[in-house]
Amino acid sequence: MSNLRISPEEYLLRPYKRLLIPDPKTGTFTAMIEEFPGCITEGSSPDEAYSRLETVAAGWIEAAAELGQKIPDPQEENTYSGKFPLRLPKSVHRDVAIAAEQDGVSMNQFVLTAVAERIGGNRARAEMTKEIQTEMKKATTEVFYAAMSGVTVGNSWSGTNEVASTSQENAERVVVPNYGRTNRNARN
Repeated sequence: MSNLRISPEEYLLRPYKRLLIPDPKTGTFTAMIEEFPGCITEGSSPDEAYSRLETVAAGWIEAAAELGQKIPDPQEENTYSGKFPLRLPKSVHRDVAIAAEQDGVSMNQFVLTAVAERIGGNRARAEMTKEIQTEMKKATTEVFYAAMSGVTVGNSWSGTNEVASTSQENAERVVVPNYGRTNRNARN
């Protein structure tokens, strides 16, 4: 039994943050509502992805209500004053005061900078992780296709795997990062 105050369609008229992300490799579009964890879909065009998102989001709202969960408010409706009380252990307070004094800034500015660096670092780390995963998938795919087409995969002293064709007509060499792993199953 649903315990919604308003219909899912009425919820979706509120200013929820909808994200549309194109994937240039596949030509598809991923759509999601940021405030609804796991509410994500895909389409072959922006219109299709957005249309599917509205359907998926309505189902997400109904499922959350049936589970007794509160439907989040849109982020735009939340107000942020730019202030929040912060309690610190005395030792951390002392360390922050000393560090801020050494940097020649107020404690407020020091903490603001530390928080901004942490948030920026997390974003950068997430982007780097995604790039590494993409490159590793590409390398794995190259090695797989090379192995399927009858090539030899072996380790070289430079920390990379060299993939060399066994046929004369395809004498290309593809260098794939080894990432510290050894290839004990290589065919020679």
